[in-house]
Amino acid sequence: MTASAARTQRLCICADDFGMSPGINAAVLDLIARGNLSATGCLVLREAWSRGLPALRRVDAARVD
Repeated sequence: MTASAARTQRLCICADDFGMSPGINAAVLDLIARGNLSATGCLVLREAWSRGLPALRRVDAARVD
């Protein structure tokens, strides 16, 4: 691999299960704040979803999918 090819590669890191538990929600939000996530998957039918949603809505959508 050439040096220029290495610079154009990207890695997407997605944390699954936001909404499963308050602890998972907190961990996902912390990773987003640190700039360590590209995306998160959400479990919208779990109890922790409605409690975590307000904090997730405050995240800049340009920072994470």
